[in-house]
Amino acid sequence: MALIDEHLGKVLGGRYRLMKPIGSGSSAYVYSATDVTLRRTVAIKLLHPGLGGDKHFAKLLLREAHAVASLNHPNIVQVYDCVTEADNSYLVLEYLSGGSLASLLDEGFRFSVPQACTLGLEVVQGLQYAHRRGFVHRDIKPANILFTEEGVAKIADFGVAKALAVASATEPVGGQLATARYASPEQAEGLSTDERSDVYSLAIVLYEAVTGKVPFVKDTTLATLTARVGAVLPKVPELGPLMPILAQAAISEPLARLDSDGLAKDLELLKSYLQTPESLPIKVQKPGEEKLRSESGQASAGEEEQEDPAKDLILNGFIKERTKQPSRESLGAKEALAGRESAHIDHSIENVGSRKKSRAAKVLALLAAVAVLAAGGGYYVYYKSQPRQVVPLLTGKTYRAAAGLIAKSELKTDVAGKSYSSLYARGLVMGQSPKAGVKLAKNKFVKIILSLGHAPVSMPTNLQGKKISDVVTLLKGIGLRPVVSEEYQNKVPTGEVVKTIPAAGRIKFDSMIKVIGSKGPHPRTIPSLYGDNWAQASQRLIKLGLSPVEVLNFSYSVSDGEVISTTPTVGTKGVLVGSKVTVNVSKGPLLVAVPTVAGMTIKEAITAIDNAGLQVTEQIGPPFATSASTTSPAPGTEVRPGTSVTLYVS
Repeated sequence: MALIDEHLGKVLGGRYRLMKPIGSGSSAYVYSATDVTLRRTVAIKLLHPGLGGDKHFAKLLLREAHAVASLNHPNIVQVYDCVTEADNSYLVLEYLSGGSLASLLDEGFRFSVPQACTLGLEVVQGLQYAHRRGFVHRDIKPANILFTEEGVAKIADFGVAKALAVASATEPVGGQLATARYASPEQAEGLSTDERSDVYSLAIVLYEAVTGKVPFVKDTTLATLTARVGAVLPKVPELGPLMPILAQAAISEPLARLDSDGLAKDLELLKSYLQTPESLPIKVQKPGEEKLRSESGQASAGEEEQEDPAKDLILNGFIKERTKQPSRESLGAKEALAGRESAHIDHSIENVGSRKKSRAAKVLALLAAVAVLAAGGGYYVYYKSQPRQVVPLLTGKTYRAAAGLIAKSELKTDVAGKSYSSLYARGLVMGQSPKAGVKLAKNKFVKIILSLGHAPVSMPTNLQGKKISDVVTLLKGIGLRPVVSEEYQNKVPTGEVVKTIPAAGRIKFDSMIKVIGSKGPHPRTIPSLYGDNWAQASQRLIKLGLSPVEVLNFSYSVSDGEVISTTPTVGTKGVLVGSKVTVNVSKGPLLVAVPTVAGMTIKEAITAIDNAGLQVTEQIGPPFATSASTTSPAPGTEVRPGTSVTLYVS
């Protein structure tokens, strides 16, 4: 603690006042600081003197920091500035008050599958953004995943791992070795790394977030590094539907492994079918309330607690341990209580590098040495001395064709695995290692990955009740062929999905899926309503889902108020639910009154009777009569239209 505390209160560059320690790692101390110019809280990553005074390393760090500062993504910690001075070199970073994933896991918190899926999607989206711009992190681990106070995950230390790797690349086998617990197999073998190394490390991190265990961890660093080479991620039930995705992301052979685009797509699809995750138990720390951890990064600012990289080498007899060891008490009582055991024990090592190197540079050189030993060490010299053969291009060829080309090149074929591919048909070579054009010694193996064809897809569930058009679009989007048929359904509205066949499970890509849609309720048959009044008839039709309309008509055969007929007629089939049905209701017979004609001329009387809808069929009276006197039926009598009337004249 004394070493990190001695800088407190300093103002770096006349601008950044160091307020409180946050963390400590092999390359730097991390502080919360006040930017006195902009009056905001920032995080300062102050390099240890051995690195800060190394002009070559400072130049590398400055170059990487300038490049990383261009990354502007909500899931990547922002780099504000990088300063290299004569006595100090430091990074100015975005300050996050939500702590780190390492802190949550240390406190015993375990992620649910929805929480882990959301975390993984946020991190891989940051990686996806960086990978597309040519950046590889090389050191993804819980300490480098930080949280805002709202629980949004951000990746810390982009570019730092690369600068450290370049600064320590003194061995023939390249590649910076990340923290052993999360390193990819190619990092463990000292091979070159690309974006798939970050995907592997993230898969291990998510595995730990749910299970609380890091797979492949052994008693020693060297054993941990070698245990994952060629290994398969152990299957555990806690991971549920996340397990097959992590298994594909943690395949030992990089060529068969998911890239960041593939992992993002799989996690996004899985998230759409999971429940909304509960909020993470983020403990917001105000500047000045941070708990010191023996990791850098902010609440863990980006670097794992230091394992002793010399321990394995000493145990295996590769180097000697100096007999005089500094005591633990010399580290200070405060640090002995606050730090993890052996966090700052300085195992000085003879015969490694120059005595002028700083302790940090020695540690980095030892990490590179571990990687060399894991890859084969001295065998590299022998390998380089052998006659070399050019590796042919194998991707897209059948296994037989690829094996023939390899044999002609005096090399050997090794089927490293089989994997699903959206680009190559089943049985074709989808990847090779080394790549075409690389030179190998005779009889050396060329690893190939054979395609299993496109991966099966998970059939979406809970589709009943969704719009047919939406389900068709969804199924086509994941590579299935929906075929729609419709049937009548009383309970499922028109245009919605009744069911799919199959309904769930893993489905072969490009399979035909039957989508049964609803045409609405079964058509109705018009019932007989004779004898019903309007209230009774309308109620019966409404229960059938039909829409009755009343029309009143005169009837001489049907009593007033009763149903005469319907349109459509009784017994009509196939009437769609919601259709209108006209109900003709009787208002009794049509009757007219015989008019009073007394006092009218005969002509006027006949006209009045005609206008009433009646007809004069007989005229009774004197031959020279000129006026009407009465009628039969008598005036005022109600009769049917067209009834015959006898006119009496005088």
